[in-house]
Amino acid sequence: MTHMRTLLTAALLASACGPQVQLSKTPPGPLVLNGKADFPGQLIDKGSIGFGASVTDTLAVGAGHGYAFQGQRGGKVTITMLAAQPQCIGDATHLDTFLWLFGPPNASGSRGTEIKRDDDSAGTCQSRISSFTLPATGEFLIVASSYQQQSGGQYRLSLTCAAGTCAPPPPIPHSFAETRIAQADIDAGRFTAPQLFEIGRFLFLHQFQIEEGLGNGLTGTGPGGPKARPNMRLFHNGPFGGPDNPNCLGCHNVGGEGGGSALSMNMFPAGDGIHLSQAVIRNAPSQWGDGYFEQVGFEMTGDLQAQLAAGKAAAASARAAQTVSLSSKGVSFGSVVVQADGTTVDFSGLQGVDQDLVIKPFGWKGHKCAMRRFLELSFQVHMGMQFQTLIARHCANPIPNTVGTGPDCHDPDADGVVDELTEGQLTAATVYVMMQPAPVRVNPTNPAALARVQQGETLFGQVGCASCHVPRMVINNPVHLEKPDLTSGPGFAVDLATDVKAPRLSKDANGHIAVELFSDLKRHDMGPALADVKSTFGVAPSVFLTRPIWAVGSTAPYLHDGRAPTLKHAIVAHDGEAAQSRASFQALSADDQAKLVEFLQTLRAPRIDF
Repeated sequence: MTHMRTLLTAALLASACGPQVQLSKTPPGPLVLNGKADFPGQLIDKGSIGFGASVTDTLAVGAGHGYAFQGQRGGKVTITMLAAQPQCIGDATHLDTFLWLFGPPNASGSRGTEIKRDDDSAGTCQSRISSFTLPATGEFLIVASSYQQQSGGQYRLSLTCAAGTCAPPPPIPHSFAETRIAQADIDAGRFTAPQLFEIGRFLFLHQFQIEEGLGNGLTGTGPGGPKARPNMRLFHNGPFGGPDNPNCLGCHNVGGEGGGSALSMNMFPAGDGIHLSQAVIRNAPSQWGDGYFEQVGFEMTGDLQAQLAAGKAAAASARAAQTVSLSSKGVSFGSVVVQADGTTVDFSGLQGVDQDLVIKPFGWKGHKCAMRRFLELSFQVHMGMQFQTLIARHCANPIPNTVGTGPDCHDPDADGVVDELTEGQLTAATVYVMMQPAPVRVNPTNPAALARVQQGETLFGQVGCASCHVPRMVINNPVHLEKPDLTSGPGFAVDLATDVKAPRLSKDANGHIAVELFSDLKRHDMGPALADVKSTFGVAPSVFLTRPIWAVGSTAPYLHDGRAPTLKHAIVAHDGEAAQSRASFQALSADDQAKLVEFLQTLRAPRIDF
């Protein structure tokens, strides 16, 4: 009663039109909750609250409201309780908020002593527990009440988590059926990035079965083979493919999950389905860091297309031809000439990119600009698993050489399975790849060995390797938006600075991400010795994309067909536009060559702990 009299006296002394008086408070002692009866008033269970959620309720005098949430050890939570009428005048109708936080209960249900409390950190009579690090994993309890349970009124309670660190691990799907999510549910925000990652990972590891759509039921003439379902074969038939493997991990495993391919797992695409001589030979590259790789390509595309658009506008305005130099992130793509009409363009000076100026980072030929499109084709070619998006395009504008010649456009591979893979699964598979960790540098700890590596990196630039394997590029916007194909959803945002699995790349003070991918994302003529037997995807046989080599120390064998067993073999096999760099490398002493290779060997696979 003494405390209440003090409050009332302070309130009476304050003029009705005068400044608000800050009341002196005596903090209550530690609160222990072995049960609801331990709360000094009525403790009302309000259920659970999720991260990012906000609730509005009305608190009665003498009451406390309990909100539970599932937290992860090490997560940083912020809890805010704001009163609708935060006037500390000491009466029961003006809420003076007070917050407690309790840890997970023990085996007998006791939560013990509070682990955190707050009274006025959010302002006078307003409460906030800021950036509190959770000490354990389990169910935590927020108790929202008033100071000494002496006031009541309406309030808003919110719970946030820093960078998604608080939520427990997402449920891991245990069956293919559990991964068959709808894109509409992703659009509605029902999935988090970690949840989509786990669904995509299941699809990456899953051994597909005939009843799920593996392979095809086509026989006789056409893109299918002569066998019964699943009609597997080693040599692909054009864009239709094999199928040649029941899962993704079978090829992407050198160096760890998501890595490159062993020589024994080489693929033979773009052939006639029968003869080795008609196919090209491919060794699967790693997927690590592909989210960064794609985002760099998106931004470079934007730069090049904007430069051409500006050149067209200038030509139209001046009614004179304009030469437009095209470059992005320090990489030159040659130049084009826009004629005086502002629309006609001479592309003869263009270098390393198609006339649409779209950077295509995926595939040895650089033929896909987005991982979504690359995965869609890969599941078809290698496993005969068809996404709804691919089938929808076929039904609208038939592509039988890609999906099959079956009479039902919804089941063109004639295996009796419709909607083999949903668009939601495509988004999840894409998010899984986008969230792959970045490769790392693993420098030796021995000072002498480290000095050799540093000298090797200098030599890497001096002999000209860095002119194509550009060591570093910068991403301006780290948020990738994965847009759907068949719905009008807003797209699923993946923040490359926070959502990517560790080890991830961090933002600088300007919000940019520096990426050491060692590629210029251009196509180059590598000479006749490395050439395929024919053109593929409209790209000449000897022309290939500069692959990023940021994990090259973990991904032998090397080159597009795995012909090079060591890094030195790979270097000396370069020709064409790389002939001068190869010659400069060969002119080095044997010790300097070794130093350069030792540097490359420090570019390693990430340490994966999913």
